[in-house]
Amino acid sequence: MKNTQKTPKYVHLSLEERKYLAHIYNREDKGTLREVAVVMKRSLNTIALEIKAGMIDGIYEAEYADKVAKRKRKRSKTQLLKVVQDAELQKKVENDIRARISPNRISGGLLETEKVVVSPKAIYKFVESRNLEMFLCFKGKERKANGQYIYRKAKELDKTRIKDRPMIDGIYGHYEMDFIVSSMSTFTLLVVVERKNKTVYVKRIPDRTHNTVLTALKEMLLGKLVLSITTDNDIAFGKWKEIEKELNTKIYFCEPYHSWEKGLVENTNRWIRLFVKKKTDIALVTDRTLETIRKWFNDYPREIIGFKTSNELELKELMNSCTN
Repeated sequence: MKNTQKTPKYVHLSLEERKYLAHIYNREDKGTLREVAVVMKRSLNTIALEIKAGMIDGIYEAEYADKVAKRKRKRSKTQLLKVVQDAELQKKVENDIRARISPNRISGGLLETEKVVVSPKAIYKFVESRNLEMFLCFKGKERKANGQYIYRKAKELDKTRIKDRPMIDGIYGHYEMDFIVSSMSTFTLLVVVERKNKTVYVKRIPDRTHNTVLTALKEMLLGKLVLSITTDNDIAFGKWKEIEKELNTKIYFCEPYHSWEKGLVENTNRWIRLFVKKKTDIALVTDRTLETIRKWFNDYPREIIGFKTSNELELKELMNSCTN
């Protein structure tokens, strides 16, 4: 029968636990490390590493071990902030991760070439915070002792995938969403397209943080019927449940690497590149250019919608809703 017992989430030893460990380990009849681990209800590896970190002249010192652990945690947080707050360092680390270079190699390379101290653990935390696990070895999976694999990000499992999206063709109020990014700045173009009338909304935003994206979506879709939004697994949508709640909608996610599942917005982005070339600093894209893009899509007759304009069809939808 398959063991369904969940592994408890790891937590650091408290000072009280360390004092108890010192009481057990420093006795002459302490027994083996495995026996100490059983008494402490901790893994053998945890106890072994803890004792190694807290040893002074052959004696395990609880207060010293606690100070060492706090210092390590503080250093880890500081190093993670070092990555997040330095735009150039963040860009380099993310590019290396996407190139499938391991955090250990990135850490060693930064120390060797840039003289920058960033631990592999800090880089792993950065990877987790940006949902970049898919670029790690084993494609976001973690090797188990028995040779099997489990996915690191359990929270990915509760996303509603596009395969569970109902038939929405010909129904107004369903949107696709994506970003146009540039290596020249943190500024981004947020692009949203309504599937039935092909209405295009585009907005320049300074970054892809949750609050920025949510605020932009509220402004772009104010007064619109938003039945669903289909998008990819971008880091900006880590708090997608809040977006669903704020917009009173349903978000569907494409499968990883399946960008064609939101082909309408992908094709729209290709045409927007006529106005915003690659390697353009998006911070310098003017409001006038954005208005030109909107008019080019929404005020011009298009074959895909029977040579009508998107704005014309949007007006009909508004009149129908007022009538009903």
